[in-house]
Amino acid sequence: MHHPNPHGQFPKISNKSWIFETALIIGNVTIEDNVFVGPNAVIRADEPGSSIVICSGCNVQDNVVVHSLSNSEVRIGSNTSLAHGCIVHGSCQIGKSCFIGFGAVVFDCNIGTDTVILHRSIVRGVEIYSDKSSA
Repeated sequence: MHHPNPHGQFPKISNKSWIFETALIIGNVTIEDNVFVGPNAVIRADEPGSSIVICSGCNVQDNVVVHSLSNSEVRIGSNTSLAHGCIVHGSCQIGKSCFIGFGAVVFDCNIGTDTVILHRSIVRGVEIYSDKSSA
């Protein structure tokens, strides 16, 4: 389901992406080409000045939550996978070709390209540099 935020902004979703019918996408969200959004995922840019961009080729699996806070952006780089039940919250930048593990929480971070965040990790308020890092 796609809904506007309280400020009347609707999601912009590529017709080349596949969104499961029980996924909830709210507000100032841009989903580029070839993105998969699984069952019960929630992608919310519903606070004032918030935005979310999910770049091409991403895989947003079941029960993932992506939420942008007021006056902030969440950007998920191309070909990144957000595994089942993970949470990406706040202002976050996640680079290209990353993997955010099952049940992980990423809050207020910059995550570099080719980074793996392990299952059930909590990553808060840090920058993880690019090129095959692991947290």
